[in-house]
Amino acid sequence: MKIVDLPTFQTLSEGTIAAKYKPCVFGDLFIKGESSEDDFVLTYITTEIDCDGTDDFYDKLNDARKNNTSVSMSFDESIRDGRFKDDQLFAVWEKTDVENLIAKLTDCLEV
Repeated sequence: MKIVDLPTFQTLSEGTIAAKYKPCVFGDLFIKGESSEDDFVLTYITTEIDCDGTDDFYDKLNDARKNNTSVSMSFDESIRDGRFKDDQLFAVWEKTDVENLIAKLTDCLEV
């Protein structure tokens, strides 16, 4: 993993795995999409569920909590992020990090 500044992050290719970073604190993991001067597209990979809007989002999560129902994760919800600050840092995963995560997740399928 490398820690990079915003200008460097904006030059990285689509498909980069990263998290916003403050010294010693990581944000949610996401996949970077296209960049523009003012923002970039991202897809969170640990916090989005399959839903039809805000009301459905809250209804499904409340039902899961109250009734122990399952909620399907979504890996297709992309959003634009233009709320960053000029001094925003990013923890950028390298190929080996991604390969190790895939291996660990594959191990979890056997449990």
